[in-house]
Order: sequence, then structure tokens, then C-alpha cells
Amino acid sequence: MKRLLLLAAVVVLMVIYVFKPFLYSRQARMSAKPEVITAVYLNVTGAPLCAKLYKLDKWHGGRPIASKEPIFLALPASLPSPEDGGQAYADNVFELTGFSYQFETQNKLTGQVDISSSHRFDLISWKVLPPYKLRKTDTADPNDDYEVSDAALSFTMKEDNYRMENFIKVNSVDCLN
Repeated sequence: MKRLLLLAAVVVLMVIYVFKPFLYSRQARMSAKPEVITAVYLNVTGAPLCAKLYKLDKWHGGRPIASKEPIFLALPASLPSPEDGGQAYADNVFELTGFSYQFETQNKLTGQVDISSSHRFDLISWKVLPPYKLRKTDTADPNDDYEVSDAALSFTMKEDNYRMENFIKVNSVDCLN
């Protein structure tokens, strides 16, 4: 009988240790007001779920240097993604407007709250900063697949309902790190 009680206690403790039912996690917006961030386009693997935008760390010799911090876009149905289309080219710099998120994990037993970045970004508008590379749609030379453009290119969400439920996550894997 003692062995059975001991085994049951061990199983219960393992379940608590593995599944941590005393923790509650959620994603929360960091602010009710939109913010503007600057991002660099990187296509590390070409896999569709990989993040392709990373926060701009610095400029070095006129070239943008990306940080190790990915941006996982969430888009409304009416807004095209900056990660798609001719402007989606290495080292292009984007100005993104939207809402950042954080993970909030609360220990129900102690009340302690741990906060970490979720890298989610609800995008409401974006523009590519000129000059930027624009992929050519028709080229005979594989070494000449882009042209440089100074034309203004920007998109803004048509509606003004910024509720979290109206945004669909596009990518969720950090393939750079």
C-alpha cells in the first residue's frame, strides 16, 4: 500500500513538474497606441514560415545590419505583407507601424509574473525606405534580377478596427538563430 501511495505521489509530482498547471501564460499588447519600428529584410532559408524581417540593429558602411530579433507579422486581411512582392529583397529596410506583444506568464501559486518578448507584431501600415531593390519580373540575365527604385511604396490598413482577433499570424519560426 505504501508503495502504491509513493508511486501515486511521484506520478502527481511529475505531472505538476512537466505540465506546470500552476502557470498561466498569455500574449498581451505592450501598448494601446501603435509604434513604429525599423526592420531589415533577410531571407535565410526561403521556408515560408521563417521570419524574414528582423529589427534594424545599426548601419555599417551605408549597409543595414539586422539584429537577432525576429518580427513575426500578424496582418489584417486587407493589408499585403512586406515579406511578399517585388520589394521583398535582401537588405531592404522597412518602416513598420503596429502593435508589439509580450508573453506574460503568471505563477498562480506565488503571483509572480515573468515577461518576455513574443516578437509578434500586428501590422497596420508599412513602407519600404528608398532607395530599395525591387525584384524584376522579366529578366534574361540571372545575375541581374533587381533594379534600384526611389519610388514611394507604402500600404495602410483600410479599416481602423485594431482588435487582436482581426490579425492573422503569417510566420512564427526564427530560422536565423
